[in-house]
Amino acid sequence: MGHTGHSEQSGDPLAAPQGVTVPTTPSSIPTDGHTSSSPSVSPTRTATASATAEHRSAPKPKVTAEAAAGQGAIPASSEKRTSPPTTAADAVAQRAAAHPGRHICYRAYVSEVGWEAPVCDGGVAGETGKNRPIEAVELSTAGTSGNEANAYMASSGWQGGGAWNWKGAANGQNLVIGNPGSGAAMRAFMTSVKSGTICANTYVSSNVGWQTTQCGSSGAKPDYLFCGSADKTTKLIEAVVFRV
Repeated sequence: MGHTGHSEQSGDPLAAPQGVTVPTTPSSIPTDGHTSSSPSVSPTRTATASATAEHRSAPKPKVTAEAAAGQGAIPASSEKRTSPPTTAADAVAQRAAAHPGRHICYRAYVSEVGWEAPVCDGGVAGETGKNRPIEAVELSTAGTSGNEANAYMASSGWQGGGAWNWKGAANGQNLVIGNPGSGAAMRAFMTSVKSGTICANTYVSSNVGWQTTQCGSSGAKPDYLFCGSADKTTKLIEAVVFRV
């Protein structure tokens, strides 16, 4: 769902933008339909005993002093390894290199925890049911021509001084909304992409749980999506899911 145009709202700054219905009914987290594979059959006792006996009887190779001295300089494996991604931009670059196309990667700054590892394309960022709200979200996209977003903070309202003062980032760059490390929780956010569609869902505290997935499509005037809660009490975002 979405709204066309970026005009400043009047009245309550926390109210959902005109034309947007804020969902309140929890729903299940969208799944990708993957199922766990069946465990492999364990080896029989006879086969295991035979293999153990054979291993014990096999002669051990002799290692000369020269060879032993040189082994420390030999890498354990010649296979090229990729370092774990530390930011959303790192993660989306790795994913796009392995599987070209549309992707979104993101990570959450969780109260009392800090920045979590990034997840992508439907992974859950944050911690559900632990009363630890998200203070910030970092996003990065591939194949969307970039993205934009704004966050509504529990203590200070819309960032940038207004609902439509969005921040943006090109593909492969990090976009951070919220205030990491400030102790201020995020109550809601709006976001869109420059091309295609973006969808999101949020897990809200105070027994709300997962809301209904919202989607927005790009256009001449971007259609945005609104996630979170317009309730001014204790309803804060604890986890989030994105897809593009």
